[in-house]
Amino acid sequence: MQIIHVLISGVLVLSAQATSSEYTPQQTLVSNNQSTQQNPRKKVAIIGAGLAGATAAYYLHDSIRELQDVDITIFESSPQIGGRIKSIKYRGRTIEVGATAASNHDWCFLRAMKDVGLAPKVPDLGWYYRVVKTVGVWTGEELVSAGPHEPQCSTWWEMILKVWRDGMTAWHLRKISPPMSWDVVKLMWRYGLSAWKFHRAVSSDLAAWDNFGADVYSWETHTFDSLGSEVNKSGLSAPVLRSAGSYLRGLNLSASILDELVEPYARARFTQSLQAMRGIAAAIAYRDFFSRSLSVSDGNYRLVDRLITLSKSDLRLSSRVKEIQPGHTKRLSLGMESSLPEVTKGTHREEFDAVMIATPLHLSGKSFGAGVDIHMDSDASRGLLSERHVTHFVSSQELSPQFFNLPPGTRLPDTLLTTANSSNFPDIFSITLVDTITRIDQTGCSPPPASAPWDLEDCDTVIYEKLFRAVSSGIIDNQTLSKMIGSPTDYEFLFIHRQVWPYITPKDASHQFQTGKIELAPGLYYTGGGEDIISSLEMSCRMGFNAGMKAFNGVYDP
Repeated sequence: MQIIHVLISGVLVLSAQATSSEYTPQQTLVSNNQSTQQNPRKKVAIIGAGLAGATAAYYLHDSIRELQDVDITIFESSPQIGGRIKSIKYRGRTIEVGATAASNHDWCFLRAMKDVGLAPKVPDLGWYYRVVKTVGVWTGEELVSAGPHEPQCSTWWEMILKVWRDGMTAWHLRKISPPMSWDVVKLMWRYGLSAWKFHRAVSSDLAAWDNFGADVYSWETHTFDSLGSEVNKSGLSAPVLRSAGSYLRGLNLSASILDELVEPYARARFTQSLQAMRGIAAAIAYRDFFSRSLSVSDGNYRLVDRLITLSKSDLRLSSRVKEIQPGHTKRLSLGMESSLPEVTKGTHREEFDAVMIATPLHLSGKSFGAGVDIHMDSDASRGLLSERHVTHFVSSQELSPQFFNLPPGTRLPDTLLTTANSSNFPDIFSITLVDTITRIDQTGCSPPPASAPWDLEDCDTVIYEKLFRAVSSGIIDNQTLSKMIGSPTDYEFLFIHRQVWPYITPKDASHQFQTGKIELAPGLYYTGGGEDIISSLEMSCRMGFNAGMKAFNGVYDP
């Protein structure tokens, strides 16, 4: 009997322990929930899925990778990502209908490519076998040769490195050519001391631009609180920040070098007149022309897509942010609406600890204080901005010299630049032969009888298609395109693609650029402002990187 009592007591004790152990995890879970409620996950919103927003998202996530307590959401008003970057396909070729490429001096663009594991576009065979693409300038009256394009080397060190690595192969395949300094010598032969004066004047400002956002000599990046402070720190001079027209007049250059060299290059690079761009833009355009252009293999679009994918952001396309106001449980509240049919119409609200505006915010005279109240509407400033039109078309015919008022039989260069007075509306900034596509046309070839061999040489035709890219200030209609190739107005093009980029660049650079803070209000950051100095992929990348790092510091050190 005592043994039974002992057994029963033991069972009760074990049962009590088991019951106690069953509740222990629950009690711990409740404790963790309470801890989570006290320290909820941080939320960061990025408005805009272009290169600036994608760069900000990637480097923000890269900084918090070990913490894993921040959720990033990207809002994009259009149905696709990319911003000013857009890539399409034609017969297997990737065509950039937006921003085309960066140069080998654009450290941020190159760093982003390397960090996400993307390779640059491999040059075609013409590059290896030194098939030089020629460049010319049409002044409206005559065609001026500007020499070869796409040099193989931009510095003497790069040329020495290629020779050391490839030996005589580098010479045999013509994989190297004299760098920019040799081109300067050739320019001096043509334009005299004006070429040297211009090169010398812009060299220091280009070195300062390279240090904008980073110290290129130590390969260390840094953040900055305002555009003005970074301009001063990098060493950009006051004259180069004025309009390019004013900057160049101060250098006392000859009219010929301005008309035949500086202005056409700057117009082709930034699709603006010298009065509409800043002096630093003209300097960058000059250097970029003598530098090697770089783009992402299979399209620059892949860089934006890769940055966003690796940032593990919640991407919400077709979602337009309308307003930013103070939040209740978090710092800021976003009011947004979606154009997707499956989403309920109306304004939806969501709160975040930090918000980055990664799209141009043209609110002239608007101040941002602690009581934030921003309405995302730039209609009032659209009259101050110009648009860019990019037209790609395919034809089996060459460009017609008669379209440019040149004698028949004149051999046109692969890239034709223009001066401000060389064409009527729409103002055509450049026309480039992008590629020549060879294909076999078997239209009309029918299978032969089973008893007879089928010889395709009896019916097929080799067709050479020329892919052109024209950049202009307005729409180039089919009639004008037909005149370009010397064909009747009813000519049927094999392929035409038109892309318009509205409200992309300022019409006038005579105003003082805004030197405001990157943090517009507590927790509200802006990747823009830099486009007022220079509108380029590289500036977007640098401003996005800076805003991402500033947001990281703000979230964890409010």
